[in-house]
Amino acid sequence: MRKKLTAKLIERMAPPASGRVEVFDTILPGFGIRITDKDRRTYFCMYRLKGRQVRQTLGSCAVLELDEARDDAREAMRKAEKGEDPRPQNQVDLPEHARRSMTFKELAQKFEDLYRGRKTRTMAPKTKAMYVGYLKREFIPRWGTWAAEDIEPHHIRAALQEIMDRDTPTAANRAKATIRLVLSWAVDRGYLRTSPAIEIRSPASENRRDRVLTDAEVKKFWAGCDALGYPFGPLFKLMLLLGRREGAVAGMRWADLDLKAKTWTIPAALDKTRTPHVVPLPPLAVDILKDLPRIAGKAEDGTPMATAVYVFTSNGDRPVSGFSKAKKLLDEKSGVADWVLHDTRRTCRTNLSRLKVTPDIAKLAIGHSVNGIDAVYDRYSYLDERRAALERWAQRLQAILSDNVTMLGVGHAG
Repeated sequence: MRKKLTAKLIERMAPPASGRVEVFDTILPGFGIRITDKDRRTYFCMYRLKGRQVRQTLGSCAVLELDEARDDAREAMRKAEKGEDPRPQNQVDLPEHARRSMTFKELAQKFEDLYRGRKTRTMAPKTKAMYVGYLKREFIPRWGTWAAEDIEPHHIRAALQEIMDRDTPTAANRAKATIRLVLSWAVDRGYLRTSPAIEIRSPASENRRDRVLTDAEVKKFWAGCDALGYPFGPLFKLMLLLGRREGAVAGMRWADLDLKAKTWTIPAALDKTRTPHVVPLPPLAVDILKDLPRIAGKAEDGTPMATAVYVFTSNGDRPVSGFSKAKKLLDEKSGVADWVLHDTRRTCRTNLSRLKVTPDIAKLAIGHSVNGIDAVYDRYSYLDERRAALERWAQRLQAILSDNVTMLGVGHAG
């Protein structure tokens, strides 16, 4: 099968019912993607080297961007034309003794070196850091000096059970995801013949969070934000008001704001959908932003910059950090307990439904994408409809703060 490979096409491809399917690229003949019935997606390329056809595995789609994989394939073909073997040593009939001499620590280090040096569509920097953290905390201390080939399924199950025994089921599931990804990557790269983690199931079932702040908690939350002050107080307010993720709001830049037009344009790099996104700002959000200080950073020579870059910052040079400490302080000042920052997003979305906003508009209002055929053919931005939805939520929020929620004809929820 031959198709013009694109990131969207690859995301839409369904795995085969059994075996594997290979799709060759029409842009670069000889380059393609292999998808197995386990939904493992791997880039590969084929070329002739000294009269012999060679197949080279380039890497997993979870690690490599399409453009990067295509560039790697092009470079491999160029070397092959010159008579050079472009394959890493591990893919050139690596002898068994050489394969077995690689320790798990060495394998993990190769994964970390490559993973940290790549930008991927499928994984945020925070997620990459999580995988590296689990490797260093949970697996390298156990198997660091072992030959990577000696790790077997029962070793992995025992490690995961130890994590479960600490009463940390979520951590056990994340550890399982880490080791499965790393060992599958090792097979793709030729460091292992098979992955002992391929059939390992998640050790624990996770309950999806359904926490929504009540009206009374919203009022306490808002007062706590006032007491917390800049930068986290107004940042947390905007998360609740706009239903946006903490990373997007924290990365807000003055250049992306048009307070006169009441819009905030989130750059593609900060949006989970990896596309630029215009957020309509209700008047309450504009009022919050107008009152914020503008802190300019310093140039390389140490002189102050003429204009401020980041809206929420402590030194002007980078976005604010330290969410865990700020959240703990907010808990103390507000008296609201047993919640996480992402619950502000759920609270916003739930209130949009309470205000009779249609599901699709409510999804779009907080930055969720609409899936299916509509996502392909409907390119209208619904900016006016999203603005109306968020303004209605802002009005309800102001009514909650003034103890007058009945003004919108919506009952009290706590």
